[in-house]
Amino acid sequence: CDWIMWQLNRLPKDRPESSREALQVFLQNDKNPKPALSQGPVSPSVSAIPRPRLVGSAQPTGQLLPASPTAATLKMTAPQPLQPPEGSEPSVHSSSHDIPEIVPAVEFISPPSAVKSRLIAPVQSHHSSAPAKKSKLGKILGVSLLSLAILGGTGFALYQRYQSKKLSQRYDNLLVEATNGSTEISISMVELNRYLQGSTTADTDEKKKAYYSLIANAKPNDGSDFNSRVVEFASETEEMLPEDRAQFIRQVAATRVNTASAKRLVEFARSTKDMLSAKAALEAVKNVASDEHFPSLLSVIEFHPNADLRQAAESAASEVIKKSKSRADLQAQLKKAIGETTDKKSLDGLRRLEKI
Repeated sequence: CDWIMWQLNRLPKDRPESSREALQVFLQNDKNPKPALSQGPVSPSVSAIPRPRLVGSAQPTGQLLPASPTAATLKMTAPQPLQPPEGSEPSVHSSSHDIPEIVPAVEFISPPSAVKSRLIAPVQSHHSSAPAKKSKLGKILGVSLLSLAILGGTGFALYQRYQSKKLSQRYDNLLVEATNGSTEISISMVELNRYLQGSTTADTDEKKKAYYSLIANAKPNDGSDFNSRVVEFASETEEMLPEDRAQFIRQVAATRVNTASAKRLVEFARSTKDMLSAKAALEAVKNVASDEHFPSLLSVIEFHPNADLRQAAESAASEVIKKSKSRADLQAQLKKAIGETTDKKSLDGLRRLEKI
């Protein structure tokens, strides 16, 4: 307990000088006299070298200065070896430790003559030496090109407008020719499509009649198949009212339909809900239908609920039987249909065909 209180003395001079001294006392505690405690300001019994102190009281600078002029010149002695108590094993602190001599580092500065100087050549800015006339010529050239581009664009727009006006005049002139009964109207597929679209927007019966007449009598000048295109338009376009479609089929498609395009109108008649147009389609194929269309016509007679449509199909089928060179095959198809049909009205139509 006294050894601990020795460490806690208020005055530094009454405490051990180092931890080594305190350890030596601790190891030899049985031989060391009782250390004196601080009792106030007492003159030291042994002269000692004052320790360095921090300079300054109000704002310490952290620089250690010697307490006396000679304190900084004293040499540090090596710590004394500690001896363990009698009968104890040697301590790790019992051997002496040599403190190496501290040699101040010396910084060698090369003389200015040893440093090779680097000469930096001044950067010379290169200015364009092109004369002002060349710059002016470039501006004139740019303005000229811009003017040419504007003139070219304007000229192209005027040319397009001229061509459009020219085509519009041709368009109207052909309609006038069709109205006058001309049957030699030569047009392209592009022009035909324009007339087909125009027929759906005609606002008077006179204009509609002119369109129908032109389309029915037009001749292709580019090798296009006008017949198939007209039938396709009649059966697939959605821009026509039912009454207009039926009228178009009777007055235009009927004049264009052939054996190759008749199948489209027959299938249209079987699938559409527009009974007026369906009847017109079957009436249009009556004179051009062939053996290949006979099964479709029989299916309309057997299963379609509309009596008018069944009658139109029966009329077309009778014409096919009359023209056919394979009547035996057609009769066999009729007998099969009669055996499968249960509706009395449909059965009556099939039996009439069987008698042809």
